[in-house]
Amino acid sequence: MGCGIGVLLRMIWVVAIVTYCLLRGPRLEEDKITEILSVEEIAEPVHVDVPPTYSSPDEKAGNDKVQENE
Repeated sequence: MGCGIGVLLRMIWVVAIVTYCLLRGPRLEEDKITEILSVEEIAEPVHVDVPPTYSSPDEKAGNDKVQENE
């Protein structure tokens, strides 16, 4: 197999622990800790910004002049 003695001993140890846990069975319910978390939703007002209305393309450009391709 190509495994050293340390690897073989570790495999036997892990198999022994897994077998013990399987034979012992599940833990009792009194060992488990249950934490209750309550979440409260707070309704906040929704604020929506309305985009400005432009009457001409010059206003949208601001102080820059709109250049037309010639």
